[in-house]
Amino acid sequence: VVVIAGAARSPLQTVHTAATGQIVDAYSVHEHMDYPYGDIFVFKTNSAKLCGDVCCNVAVRGLITVAPDCYSWRSDEQNCFCKTFALTHKRKYEAGIVSGKCTR
Repeated sequence: VVVIAGAARSPLQTVHTAATGQIVDAYSVHEHMDYPYGDIFVFKTNSAKLCGDVCCNVAVRGLITVAPDCYSWRSDEQNCFCKTFALTHKRKYEAGIVSGKCTR
């Protein structure tokens, strides 16, 4: 008899624990706030949380030469924009936009 046991977890999920070396509150969340301009890269997602999790945990490697330090997620487009905050222009926006700054 062979028994194989294990656990699977998506590599894009952020673990929120208080343990040393873990990510805890890696970014701020501001509804109805847009950070136009400063895009490093864009990807599709239906979750503002996943947007912040990914953008605020990108490593500088390969084609990524600058780590994002903020994000904006648009619910109407289902797009996440990982950005450089210094190149954005923070502004209030109607519903459907969530933005935040990475805390690392």
